Formats: sequence, structure tokens, C-alpha cells
Amino acid sequence: MASALDPREKFEYMEDALRTIYGDEKGKHLFDSVKIFMSELFEEYKKKLQHDPNSSLIIQPTSVSTSEG
Repeated sequence: MASALDPREKFEYMEDALRTIYGDEKGKHLFDSVKIFMSELFEEYKKKLQHDPNSSLIIQPTSVSTSEG
């Protein structure tokens, strides 16, 4: 999780690290689970901020991209 939140690393390092530690199949499964969790967490924060009239944050649409290979 710390790697996904680190602005220098993001998801680029995490998939390789998980595959190295846990093997290809389990590492891929864990990586996919983390991506889903992070996306759901972002959506929850986005909902809360959209309903808070005192929020000063502006939410921009984003997309998650990954590289395969």
C-alpha cells in the first residue's frame, strides 16, 4: 500500500515487487486486489467531498493505467 501512495512509485513498482515476492499468479492477484481497493477508496472520498459544501478540493476525473509486459 505504501508504494501505491508514494508519488515517486505509484503502481509501477508494486506489481513487479508483488510478483517477485509471491510468485506470478499470487502476485498478480494481490496487485489486482490493491488496485481495486485503491479505486474504491478514491470513489468513497470523492463521494464525501461532492456532498461537502465546505470542501475546497476540486476533483478531476482520472484514469488508472498499467503497463503489461
